[in-house]
Amino acid sequence: MARVLTGPVAGMIAAWALLVGLCGADPGDARLTPGDKVEIEWVGRRVEAEFVEYSITGWITVKFFSNGIEHSPTFPPDKVRALGGGKRAKGPKRPLRTWTDTTGTFQTRARFVVLEEDELTLETEDGKQITMTLEKLSEADQAMARKIAAKVGPAAPKADEKGDNPFAAKPTPPMRPRSQPEPADEPNDEPADDAPEPVEVAIGEWRRCRTITVDPPADWSVPVDGGVFPEKLASAPIPLPGPPQGSDGFFEKIDGLHMARGGAKACAVIRNSPPTRAVTTTLSFVDLVGGKVEAPVRLPSRTNLVDVDRTGEFVLTVPDTTLVLGTTGPPPPPLGVWKVAGDSLEPVRVWNPQDPNNIHKDTPSFARFIDADHVVCVNFPNKLSVWNVPEARAIWTIELANGSEPVVSPGGKYVAAAVGDRICLFDALTGKTAGCLQNVPGAIGTLSFRPDGGQCAVVSPQRVVVWDLQTGKVYRDIAFSNYVPTGSVDWLYGGYLLCGGSSLVDLERRIVIWKYLSESAGGEPGGWGEFGGQFWYALQAKGSQGRALYPAVLPHDDVRRVAAGLDPEQLLAVRPGAAFTLDVRVQGDAAEQQQVQQALTARLQAAGMTVGQGAALVLQATTETGKSREMSYRAFGRPLGEAEKVTITEQISRLKILEQGKPVWEGALFGGGPAFLEIKKGQTIQDALAPYQKPNLKYFSSVNLPRYVARTAEAGAYGFSRYTPQGIVNIEPPAPAAVQAR
Repeated sequence: MARVLTGPVAGMIAAWALLVGLCGADPGDARLTPGDKVEIEWVGRRVEAEFVEYSITGWITVKFFSNGIEHSPTFPPDKVRALGGGKRAKGPKRPLRTWTDTTGTFQTRARFVVLEEDELTLETEDGKQITMTLEKLSEADQAMARKIAAKVGPAAPKADEKGDNPFAAKPTPPMRPRSQPEPADEPNDEPADDAPEPVEVAIGEWRRCRTITVDPPADWSVPVDGGVFPEKLASAPIPLPGPPQGSDGFFEKIDGLHMARGGAKACAVIRNSPPTRAVTTTLSFVDLVGGKVEAPVRLPSRTNLVDVDRTGEFVLTVPDTTLVLGTTGPPPPPLGVWKVAGDSLEPVRVWNPQDPNNIHKDTPSFARFIDADHVVCVNFPNKLSVWNVPEARAIWTIELANGSEPVVSPGGKYVAAAVGDRICLFDALTGKTAGCLQNVPGAIGTLSFRPDGGQCAVVSPQRVVVWDLQTGKVYRDIAFSNYVPTGSVDWLYGGYLLCGGSSLVDLERRIVIWKYLSESAGGEPGGWGEFGGQFWYALQAKGSQGRALYPAVLPHDDVRRVAAGLDPEQLLAVRPGAAFTLDVRVQGDAAEQQQVQQALTARLQAAGMTVGQGAALVLQATTETGKSREMSYRAFGRPLGEAEKVTITEQISRLKILEQGKPVWEGALFGGGPAFLEIKKGQTIQDALAPYQKPNLKYFSSVNLPRYVARTAEAGAYGFSRYTPQGIVNIEPPAPAAVQAR
């Protein structure tokens, strides 16, 4: 038996292995300042460049022009040679790092001095030197010491009775600009101006981490954990800083808005992504009460902001894995907490949260603050862990349902997550199960707490489920005929959810009642969020000029007038007790069709419906084929070039609910060719693919049929508006294709 995988998967694995191989690079000991002239190798030739900055891992970013285009790649220190010229750098020094003994119990923060045979000398922060045998260090630190020693060169042998060896290799001096004088006996330990000290990356501590299990109390009793609500917020637009002086900001855009509810602040993320140059990200913190903007803060290079703590004083980053032409270097540290200090960020703790027992070494797919000292993250495939930030220590962990992400309650007391087929609330700091919500099969999607902590929702593309946290019972289970965006969920006053910044869900009427668009080409503002009873959206004019943060009251008056004229009960097409007729048109023999008929009858009855003939509602089951495409499979262990190409045809199993012949709801399963394929002895790939090249009839026995479906407007909503600098402006419904795309 052999296992094969697709070409794209193999490519991703190869790329991951390359990145892992780069992670151990030594940060080097040179201290350059912006403007220093250096030499690098670029596409096979030596090129003079200008030093820009050190990354937080110690690698060096430079800039130069080639064929009229400015490039800003990043290199390991040993690939950059100082030429002299430009600004003068301060004395060289080797960065401090944490060294750990073989037991993992003892650590010291010191810099490498010399390795003589197997005897290592380190210098601590206060200047004291420590000498020890190399074998007393952890394997990782032994390897790092040898790597640094190989780069610096062998130590000069001590003189003996015969005198010094004139042919002995001398230590290689640290790299410095030629214009820089020889270092003094006591080198200056202060970092160079604008050249940040490489940040120490700690290894996450897992030894005391507890793996918890779901163990809810018999009765639901979960105190509501609400957030903070300010008395009064700014009511006028708040201008955001424009691009830096000397830059037109053509490639800049607003890339998100984070709310710091405890500090009544918003954080606007400004991302600059010029071609062939490193991406830079700037944070603008906005006082939502006073309407003032603080000094812009530069995010560490090659990192993405994922959260701001409730006070607005700390930010959480993960690596930016975007591949940029002309940018090289190791991935940045996996997880970082930084303190906002004026116009800069100070590292609080940067660490690697990967479980040593997990063969997958990907960076976290999810990370959020619980409070300034605690973070929750998820690593591939579905491992949730809660961390003590100052100690870089995992407190508790649990496996989540496939593809789910947790959410932290507004006050930081609970972590809600999908475990198995249930949504559970855990004490954020201990992992103790506070309670499990009333079970709703298939309710997996984006989780969100109402800001006052009174309700919790899960939003998936065609479904919204809302629980009352006073009782733990379902308040609403809503199915949609069209998709709703799930990237974000904002709770608006009066019983509304705004999904993805565009689709406004009326919970009482179980419909998408309105859609909001913006003037930007992408059809949505660059960032948005609800806070303090107001909805805030960030817009910018073309070329990044005229950025501002705008307050609005949503839903606006026109939505409320439309809603008042819609009777929730009259809107319902499907509800428990409704009568259905089955219409089964699937591929298969008579026995298979009979099995589908029986399975759907059972699913309807489980949802509280009745089945008969001549009903106004019809549940229609069909199978069909879609497009054909070429797919490549490659056996594990074979060279990358050896792949077998096959043609697969999409197989679709589809269900529709029809009322008087018009569809009110639709669900489908798409198949055809798996990413991984198991081939048994004697089989060809075509033999192994055969079961996937026919409709999946099991879908009809496992599908979760909706219990409530409301009739929707033909345009997908009962009205449309646009976010503009002048406020919320009503517009005509877009063309049908554009509506469906939203």
